[in-house]
Amino acid sequence: MSGDTAVREPGPLRHGRRQVGVSTLASQWYCELKIDLKHLHPEIRALSPALDLGTEGHERLSAGARPITREDFEKDVAEGRELYLQESRFEAEIDGVPVIGVPDLVHLQGRRCDLVLEMKFSRRPALYVDRYVQAQTYGLLLAQNGFDMARTACVVGIVPSPLEGGRDEKLKALRQEGVLHRILDRCWSLAEQDGKRWAARGVKNPLTLQEGPVTLQAFPFKSSDVQEHLRWAFDFWKSRRDPEAATTPAKCKVCPYNAARVCGSAKAPPDRAFRTRTIREDGKEFLEVTLTR
Repeated sequence: MSGDTAVREPGPLRHGRRQVGVSTLASQWYCELKIDLKHLHPEIRALSPALDLGTEGHERLSAGARPITREDFEKDVAEGRELYLQESRFEAEIDGVPVIGVPDLVHLQGRRCDLVLEMKFSRRPALYVDRYVQAQTYGLLLAQNGFDMARTACVVGIVPSPLEGGRDEKLKALRQEGVLHRILDRCWSLAEQDGKRWAARGVKNPLTLQEGPVTLQAFPFKSSDVQEHLRWAFDFWKSRRDPEAATTPAKCKVCPYNAARVCGSAKAPPDRAFRTRTIREDGKEFLEVTLTR
């Protein structure tokens, strides 16, 4: 009984959160107000076919993964084995905030982390700041868990939206043998040939590689850089400032909270493709908001 009560007790962070996910932190750069509204209006259910297809794409990417126990993982790390770790959970306290993250793929050589790979399914191949922060924060979690990040390459892989064609062809490039090693070879080669130029790579000037239809944006892990970004994000969760709204009208057009008429900061009317309906479940009323395209 006491255990159940403890689980329900609110945490010290905004909205009673006890911890924050890496993907949530990254999405603050897309629209922080949207995160706030999601917590303030749990009665609103946002649905999107594009989001569902992106989730399915991640599932297909990890379909061939073999489960590994914590004991086997620790043993392999201690013996210095090479590991490709897919969708494994890492957590650590950063600046007083418990953070949890599940990177798409991590390449380990014992306790040395060579690669952090985060996949995105999107029509836009650019390295936006939220994508950059997400990959870097996964790296910070690994560093906090005692992994050597001195030579780590962070990579964001952007697969064209599944809406534009067959998913199998879009993902084929990443399943081909040797792709990840080619990424590392390119990053390490640049680091050895011109360390200063590689160290300067970041959100505005990543190393861009092309593997078939997949665009790969690579940059070195930088602990100080990502911690500086996270200080801004944590100020929201520590209730030191109000949430910041997106300034791009295009983001507001596709926001379900704008379509539900609960956002007072929208820069544009909602897309006409939104459909809303009221449903009842377990005696409770919900507003279902769906972007139909």
